[in-house]
Amino acid sequence: MEFPLAAAVVVPHSSRMLLIDTVLAADEHSLTAEARVREDNPFARDGVVGAWIGVEYMAQAIAAFEGCRARERGVGPKVGFLIGSRHYSCSAAGFRVGSVMQVRVVRQFEEGGLGLFDGTLTADGVTADASISVYQPDDAQQFLLEHGA
Repeated sequence: MEFPLAAAVVVPHSSRMLLIDTVLAADEHSLTAEARVREDNPFARDGVVGAWIGVEYMAQAIAAFEGCRARERGVGPKVGFLIGSRHYSCSAAGFRVGSVMQVRVVRQFEEGGLGLFDGTLTADGVTADASISVYQPDDAQQFLLEHGA
């Protein structure tokens, strides 16, 4: 796979909800992405995106990681779910509109659709890190039907 790669090719989000822009690099264990904090970001208030949205940037990098793996198998990206974060720390209250982020995720564990990733994010001197749990069922639509969502 050649990089850089547009995130829209490997992440099943669309429009303003696609927060990461570009996959810069990926291997069998990790992915590095870039994202510009845009003015039309649905989470932006008064020129700032709250620090808590850093988890979503990392989750989308995880989606890109899985999407790259799917692309290598010749299939499209699948829907997955952010289960939670055991740890999230950010050095500031938010990320300024116009900031360019580097988002890196490293897979620590994966089995039966469950995954655990460590994520880091840097943007204009702001740093964040997290441990994120995700789930990607074989059939997301069927999973949602069976679990009342």
